[in-house]
Amino acid sequence: MKTKLLNLVTHPAAISILVWILVIPFIPASFSKYKVKKIQDIYCGNSLSFFSDLDSDQESEKIYFDLADPKQTKTIIYKGNKIVDQFNLEFQPAPGTFYYTGDYNNDGYSECFVFTMNEDSIFLSVIDPFKIKEIIVSNIFIDIAGRSVQSINRPNITPVALLKNDQDYFSDFIFMISAGFSLKPRRLYRYNIESDSLIKSPESYACINRCQLYDIDNDLVPDFILNTHATANGGKDYPYTDWLGWLMVLDKKMEFVFPPVCFQEYPSYVKTVPLKTEGT
Repeated sequence: MKTKLLNLVTHPAAISILVWILVIPFIPASFSKYKVKKIQDIYCGNSLSFFSDLDSDQESEKIYFDLADPKQTKTIIYKGNKIVDQFNLEFQPAPGTFYYTGDYNNDGYSECFVFTMNEDSIFLSVIDPFKIKEIIVSNIFIDIAGRSVQSINRPNITPVALLKNDQDYFSDFIFMISAGFSLKPRRLYRYNIESDSLIKSPESYACINRCQLYDIDNDLVPDFILNTHATANGGKDYPYTDWLGWLMVLDKKMEFVFPPVCFQEYPSYVKTVPLKTEGT
């Protein structure tokens, strides 16, 4: 019996198992510790969902856009699995980043800014989903979109920031609209909800694709620095033609800080980097 037990313990297979048991704790894991398993397939249809902390409780709410109806955008706000409210906006979302969230009146609750478009008209609506639970701005007309016979291209909207207005307690909504073959609008905009006022930058065919905020003149108010492309989609005699690249800086009134500086190269991309030297 002892001989059989000794033979079993000294057998190469038994020794291999013993060595494997001693070594295995020191082998680094080369496999995933987590397993992803599909629970179910859900067809969302014609809809979009985004997440943002609208009530400042450190947890994001879901902003659900139901786009099934071509004549309206149904905006539904969820907190957890419960619906807070539904807001129906006329028309479908505009191209680009059509929504933005931010607290314009500093009450601790963010509003939802939503751009929509009907044919060639661009509109802005603002929803207060938590404090007063209403659409506080409905279909404010922003601008007319250009059309191209050679392309279905439509203008692209880019929200920039909510920026405090130095005349009151509230913040203005800054956004830009750029266009390709449709040519216009190509502008920066400043909208004040309280006064329902919209300021546009000067007419321009410079193809803008980025806006930076930077105080270049030390007046403690941010200026707007634009990056532009020379794409040659418009006419050479158009104001600030896109046959040229342009250095453009706008002030809080959406006016040029200095006459735009042109660059003769085509094609080109003017990328501006603010640099302060000795306070200037």
